[in-house]
Amino acid sequence: MKTPKTLKTTYNIIEDMCQRIGINCPELPSNKVLARLKDKTILFEGQLWLKEIFENEYKAVYDIRKLLPENIWEFYKAFHEDFKNHREVKMLKERSDLLERALMQVDRPDLFLPKKVTKFLKEMRRRKK
Repeated sequence: MKTPKTLKTTYNIIEDMCQRIGINCPELPSNKVLARLKDKTILFEGQLWLKEIFENEYKAVYDIRKLLPENIWEFYKAFHEDFKNHREVKMLKERSDLLERALMQVDRPDLFLPKKVTKFLKEMRRRKK
């Protein structure tokens, strides 16, 4: 699996996996907000951070998900208590916890901290005046 080239594509792939396995994922600002961000370092840091997570934690979860067809995973999810000791379920749980921990870390880039993005945009507006 190739690493996506854009921030939005990388985020969408990771967010889709988070929804499938039921873990939290930080919010990416809207396209309108992203377009207003003139400071490219914020976008660049966010892209690098997402690529690193994609290369490490996401690919590990993806490889485990590939072991079984999607309908089997849905079956396991529906009857979680009966299958929580299966090898694949244990492996997925372990790796998905690492993925969630990586995504929700406190020191993630400013792009994924809504309050900091809002503060940055307000500062930009002030400078224009």
